Amino acid sequence: NVLDPGQTNYEDYTYYTAYDIDPGSLGGENVIGVMLGNGWYNQNQVWKGQAEYAPMVYGQPVFICQLEIHHYDGSTEIIGSDDSWRWTSGPITYSNVYGGEHYDARLEIAGWNRPGEVSGKWQPVLHPEIHPTMLYEQFEEPIRVMDRIPVKEIIDRGEGRYIFDMGQNMAGWLELRIHGQNGQEITIRCTEELDADGNIDPRTTGVRATGVIQTEQYTCKGGTEETWEPRFTYFGFRYAEVQGLKDPPTADLLTGMVVRSSVQDAGNFKCSERNINKLHELARWTIMGNIHSIPTDCPHREKCGWTGDAHAMIRAMIYNFGAQHFFDKYMFDMRSSARDEKEELYFGANFQDRSMVTKPAGIPTMIVPGKRTSGVATPDWGTAMVQIPWYLYLYYGDHLILEDFYPDMKAWVGYVHGLMEDGIIPHGLGDWCPPGGNVNMDCPVPFSSTAFHILDVSIMEKVAELLGYQQDRDHYRDMKDQLITELNLHFFDPRKMTYGSQTADAMALDMDIVPEEFRHQVTGSIVSNVLEVHKGFLNTGIFGLARVFKVLAENGFEDEAYRLLTKTGENSFAYMWDAFDATTLWEVLPTSGEGNLSSHNHPMQAGFDAWFYSGIAGINPVPDRPGFQRIEFKPYLTSQLDSATASYESGFGTVVSQWESKEGRFVWKIGIPTNSRGVIQVPTYGRNTEIRLNGRVVEVIGEEKGFSLIGEYGPGDYIVEALMTD
Repeated sequence: NVLDPGQTNYEDYTYYTAYDIDPGSLGGENVIGVMLGNGWYNQNQVWKGQAEYAPMVYGQPVFICQLEIHHYDGSTEIIGSDDSWRWTSGPITYSNVYGGEHYDARLEIAGWNRPGEVSGKWQPVLHPEIHPTMLYEQFEEPIRVMDRIPVKEIIDRGEGRYIFDMGQNMAGWLELRIHGQNGQEITIRCTEELDADGNIDPRTTGVRATGVIQTEQYTCKGGTEETWEPRFTYFGFRYAEVQGLKDPPTADLLTGMVVRSSVQDAGNFKCSERNINKLHELARWTIMGNIHSIPTDCPHREKCGWTGDAHAMIRAMIYNFGAQHFFDKYMFDMRSSARDEKEELYFGANFQDRSMVTKPAGIPTMIVPGKRTSGVATPDWGTAMVQIPWYLYLYYGDHLILEDFYPDMKAWVGYVHGLMEDGIIPHGLGDWCPPGGNVNMDCPVPFSSTAFHILDVSIMEKVAELLGYQQDRDHYRDMKDQLITELNLHFFDPRKMTYGSQTADAMALDMDIVPEEFRHQVTGSIVSNVLEVHKGFLNTGIFGLARVFKVLAENGFEDEAYRLLTKTGENSFAYMWDAFDATTLWEVLPTSGEGNLSSHNHPMQAGFDAWFYSGIAGINPVPDRPGFQRIEFKPYLTSQLDSATASYESGFGTVVSQWESKEGRFVWKIGIPTNSRGVIQVPTYGRNTEIRLNGRVVEVIGEEKGFSLIGEYGPGDYIVEALMTD
């Protein structure tokens, strides 16, 4: 494990890590040796000077451990950290989780972690006056080095400066391998981009806000080849400038170490369209760059667990990685951050409308965990308190998360309902970061905040039903109906068949706010806005981008969904990699012009990737049998794409959906795992179609919006063939 244990609100609790030590690896005398760094606990450099944020330091680094020895005679011996321990300073001369790490190999103490006498001025340990009082065993997957990336290119900038291009924007650090001289100092500075002159450019990593450039510094002891990597920091970067070398470097000087929470891969997706595959690749790398015990917004400038970013990306993460324990832990972070009544920043009608208020106990902050809270959660960010437990139930069948957090969810919905003015929730940040930035945000904040409140209330209706709270169920059902009525009265234009923007229409459709008879026309308004107002492309921020392809496809506009995904040139997704060689998703997606200086690794923009699995591949959980006990198979874009293949590792086994569609013949391989059942909907688009299942003709038992329902089937592998006869 690295950067261990995971970040928490240390004033409440911290995690400890348990290791099973193989007795066979021990022999003779043994010693426990520890290197202790600042980590998140003593983050004493970044953000500390900003008045709206609390001091970031919890205390000086602290440590506790115990070794339990179970003897063959049944007795147990415990060796704990106590007054007999000793400490001394080591070769790490500086560490900050944002700024980097400095290591002077000349200060290494030979044999410091082996039995016997060692050199150095060892001092008695100190008892800290301030330390975490509640300890829990870490249950989420630890952070680890998950991959190694070789250098793609070395650029000689002259005057002893070399720039290493890793070819991939990543989160982690660089391993250094050098045969240096005693006292030779190697400085490695990491950035996402190069400037117009080809030098490293730290601006997208937030140097203006943090005041630090991500830096590794190593001082050689000389004599032999030395290999080093930092222990108490991590970066978001693609490029590294190296100074201090005596000779031109070779590519093996540096290796990129990909560092993230060690969640296992859960899904794989690929289709016949290059641009869609590229978008999926960028989404995966962006998610991987932002899972470090919490879901972060970026791996460099902030590294913060913004609640809005978390709910924007959770479904995409679930389809790609095993996210259950990861988000379970985040929910406890949210509860911990919500616990106290305290003075907090409050956002009114937008990001600039700020005041100080007393946050009620039980209401989360914008950022969790940590001392940088950034205020009371807005209705469109704090909705994570309701959405995340629901998705953990839906995708993993986790009833306990609903039972445990029902009071928290209920408190949140009640709090937001109390913010209403004339039936609308007027406060929030809105549809964050459309192309061109928030100056182009055209979805009204009162619409998106009220829509999220409707989503929360509709989830609460379902959860109350599941948990047997019938009175609550009826209460939330009535509340939902009234909120939908009010939202439609305020925002729906029945003459133009729109709620006023692409995102507003997409949210209204996705959240079942639009009356059934108007769904096709409202979806058409999205297309009209795209073509007539926004140069043939999207103007959606994180709320709209996660939903727009789903609602287009489900309501008769698959051709437009496909066109948007595959468009090239300016005002397209492809502009990201064609014009800027982007390998991750930017905070503000660069769809035209000369790019921007926002973060270039922001997973809040990755929400669309869930639809590649649920929509294109057609793999969907069903609420009445969650966790993929029952699976709805319903693929889209089967007339636009030649093929798609996906798999998902559910709690019951591997779910497979693999199809080809050519010349009027659709062939679909489906895999249903043990103890699951699959509801199969075959795309037919209203044409005369003969459908075969494992070679035998089957009857259609239901038709809806271009799909033919052929039945529900048990575990096994199936081949579905559909032949269009006209």
